[in-house]
Amino acid sequence: MSGTFEELRRTGRLPSPSGVGARILALTQAEDSTVDDIADALVHDPALTGRILRIANSAVSAGTMPMTTAKAAAMRLGMKAVSSIAVGFTVVSAHRRGYCEEFDYEGFWSISMATAAAGQELARRILPESTAEAFTAGLVMGIGRLGLASVQPVVYGSVLSTWRGDLAELRALEREHLKIDHAELTGLLLGDWGIPAHVADAVRSAMTDLGDLPPGPSRQLADILTLATHLAHHHIGLPDQDLAADPIVASHLEHLHLGIEALEEILSAAETEWRSLALDLELRPLPPTEVTGIEGDSARPEEVEAPLVLVVDDDPISLKLITNCVGRAGYRVAATENPLDAMALAIQHEPAVLITDWVMPELSGLELCRALRRCEVGRRLYIMVLTGREEEDACKQAFDAEADDFIRKPFNPRDMVDRIQVGVRLAEAQDALACAREEPEAKACGTSDIDDISGSDRALGEESGRDLVTGLPNRVFATSRLAVLFERARHDETSLAVIAVTIDPAAGDLGNPLLGNELSKQVAEVAKPCLRKKDPFCCTSPGRFLILCPDADLLEAATIAERLRGTIEAADLTIGDKTGAVTISAGVAELAAATATPAALLQLAEMALELGAMDGANAVHAAA
Repeated sequence: MSGTFEELRRTGRLPSPSGVGARILALTQAEDSTVDDIADALVHDPALTGRILRIANSAVSAGTMPMTTAKAAAMRLGMKAVSSIAVGFTVVSAHRRGYCEEFDYEGFWSISMATAAAGQELARRILPESTAEAFTAGLVMGIGRLGLASVQPVVYGSVLSTWRGDLAELRALEREHLKIDHAELTGLLLGDWGIPAHVADAVRSAMTDLGDLPPGPSRQLADILTLATHLAHHHIGLPDQDLAADPIVASHLEHLHLGIEALEEILSAAETEWRSLALDLELRPLPPTEVTGIEGDSARPEEVEAPLVLVVDDDPISLKLITNCVGRAGYRVAATENPLDAMALAIQHEPAVLITDWVMPELSGLELCRALRRCEVGRRLYIMVLTGREEEDACKQAFDAEADDFIRKPFNPRDMVDRIQVGVRLAEAQDALACAREEPEAKACGTSDIDDISGSDRALGEESGRDLVTGLPNRVFATSRLAVLFERARHDETSLAVIAVTIDPAAGDLGNPLLGNELSKQVAEVAKPCLRKKDPFCCTSPGRFLILCPDADLLEAATIAERLRGTIEAADLTIGDKTGAVTISAGVAELAAATATPAALLQLAEMALELGAMDGANAVHAAA
């Protein structure tokens, strides 16, 4: 196995299956697991179950009675195929966003969904026994790119900023700067997840255009994936397609023994599947023109309605600036200059987020906030107060009025979009929880056992701020809370520091989801007594933590981190079947005059950790 891959794997930041996907992966690796065990695990994820049923039914012969249970689908497809689908599906769900600014996460997943849909429809007609494999392979074909963006967001961002669009050139740049390319990393990840070797070989061949596979099912699957990739990049999502005029399509048609009429049917079915998959995964299906940056219609398809953001500001220029910012981010926008109208619109249309100016006639933004909090709809709203007021306690006044967030004018558009995104995800999670509570058989929230978490509980954990493995707040919560602490510290002129923590690679195989999760739980329990009660302690991924330290400067935060490091090292933790010492490393950064945004402060801490790791593990490293 590649030494570079092992280094990346031990960071604990490579994409990996989560929740039900990790559970099913473990079951298929156990010798005594049965189809009943797989079906029982699938019960906890209705969206995944529905996807597996659709794939299983699409692969059966016409006239066959459709399958309606997870067990029947698992028996039809086989445990390995179901595991592959579950792994791919949950990897997407867990890694829809990230922190490499130059990486187009939305476009990446749109192409992945389109490739999966096209691969499935092509295989259904050409290689029916590989329908499930073609779907999974298409969905994760580019996962190596996501992996590099996740482990080395700064370095990979630099690579992407110099890339001119050719994939062979990108692989060369990746090898030069990161010692591994995305095609190699994809193959290694698929093997690590237990994806069958012949599928991984087909993916590698399709990604690198090698054509080096011998005749047989793997070669056919590679050919299917090659055409599926081309359709995803150039045809799916665009109207009035002239497939016959595309020379690459013509070449593939001859090779796969397909007629143009058959491909037109496949393309239509693939587009329907693409939009359906986007609904399942709560992602936006972007036409190829948008993914490649060509100007086109950016409206969301009707099947995936964008969340609604309501904006109220009595200044028409300011109102226009805000609505343009929100609209460009892909949300639906309702706008008004009258706060009384805003109250009526909020109650009638129930937006996910309300952005209100502070100083307005008839009703101030804070009065609007207080009034809305007195009704059920208003209590579910995520309310952001926007103002140009300079009072030192303005931020405190906003939060006393029960606002969720506070932004000063002039606002940073990217920062505003990031905060809206947090608000939308919190609102969606609250809706999911409310629906679960209305179901008589819904389970109560609060369990920390990942195997006992229902679909709605999992949505609450992932979207609203709870890490399901450790029970700690997750990265969604951390970034939202950091934004609040950042604003308070800026305007109260107090200190603020961030500590980024990682379990050192020598401590255990963090690339293994099961070992990484267990070790993270133990470290979390040992760490809690070391921290101040007011310091939010968050788990961002297996083996990775963030500690937010209000009213602490660099020295005080470094002292906290050192105390934590010493306590962890002195504890005896269990790693697999062994008990022994575990070490951690930490990066520490403080708020300074030059720190422009909360994201910049967080990045300083994580860069201190990454750069410090080059000097050695089991240490605390302060940002320069």
